[in-house]
Amino acid sequence: MRILVVSNFYPPFFIGGYELACRDTVEGLRQRGHTVQVLTSRFGLRGSEAGVWRWLVSDYGQRPRGLLADFGRLFLKELANRRSTRRAVHLFRPDVVYVWNLWGLSASMLFLFETERLPVAYYVFDGWLAEWENDSWVWLWRNRPRRGWVRVPQAILRRVLAPLVPPARDPDFCCAQFASAYLRNHAAALGRAVGEAEVIHHGIEPQVFPFRNEPRQARRLLYVGQLVPHKGVHTAIEGFARLARDVPDVTFTIVGGTVQPAYREQLHEQVRKLGLTPRVHFTGAVSRERLPEMYRSHDILVFPSLWEEPFGIVLLEAMASGLAVVATGTGGSREILEDGENALLFSPKDPKGLAAALRRLTSDAQLYERLRRNARATVEARFTFARFLDRVEASLARMVAAKPS
Repeated sequence: MRILVVSNFYPPFFIGGYELACRDTVEGLRQRGHTVQVLTSRFGLRGSEAGVWRWLVSDYGQRPRGLLADFGRLFLKELANRRSTRRAVHLFRPDVVYVWNLWGLSASMLFLFETERLPVAYYVFDGWLAEWENDSWVWLWRNRPRRGWVRVPQAILRRVLAPLVPPARDPDFCCAQFASAYLRNHAAALGRAVGEAEVIHHGIEPQVFPFRNEPRQARRLLYVGQLVPHKGVHTAIEGFARLARDVPDVTFTIVGGTVQPAYREQLHEQVRKLGLTPRVHFTGAVSRERLPEMYRSHDILVFPSLWEEPFGIVLLEAMASGLAVVATGTGGSREILEDGENALLFSPKDPKGLAAALRRLTSDAQLYERLRRNARATVEARFTFARFLDRVEASLARMVAAKPS
């Protein structure tokens, strides 16, 4: 198959796990003999490379500049992305388009693919597809003018800019592959016609994250992820402080970068006020190549998310590596974790509950060993990358086979 993958960001520039998952999927499909071309934005990294066209314009992170300036910027973005999309389709001639994320790009691209009579599949790793009409351009044509737009008759805009107006209907949600049942249910709750849309859990390569067989006391805690409030890192620090009062030799390593420096400083200040500076270590962002050893040098993964997690690749990596997991189990992560079997769960925003779960692991060696071995077995049975790629490949092949000649 010739597969055109579209995503707003693509490594080596990335913000979170979905971009890395996208890159792994692209490489996996290439290794299976498919010809894959990536179309992504110039945001964060300009210049294209073999197999990756960084042609698209993203307005991610841009601040309002005024009514006319914002509309002009939006119009130019739509025009540029429409032109780049057509160019990519005509140069590459894909059998299928595989869309990963369009936040900050142009949702109208979806309908351009349809006018080219191309089958379009989606891998949904967050809420972007279910909330696709929040895209500024789509919103403009579907809603009454925002305050300030009143002086610009919407009917005239629609007539003048008709070539860029997307059809007044939803994308085909039955062509979506949701990373979790939670995401599929979220789309259905918003009234989307998900029909028989598949749930295809992502997976990892277990051999990349070798299991640590040698038993040892559970004393070294680890957090891996972005340092942003909805990840609940402040709750993890408070829970660790409660544990540290009773278990003097525990340590906590916090791994991850941030797009909110003020929150990072808040966490550092929290550690100082709690008197934990010698026992809490902030590493900043760590390369993916270093992560396997980072996991193997720790005993417990703390996953304290406050929001509804779409899935949880970090969970799979830690579980494969032999860490016991203590987590909130929100959203799609609940489809990985089973309380008392392969993890211990606590409620979001509950440092006391977190500390209680951690005390159980630090004081009960049998429980600790059972949970971490069951965690590895869970990954091997249900969440391998090969299993994920088998289902993706089969799904795309069915769409290509069903394409009218």
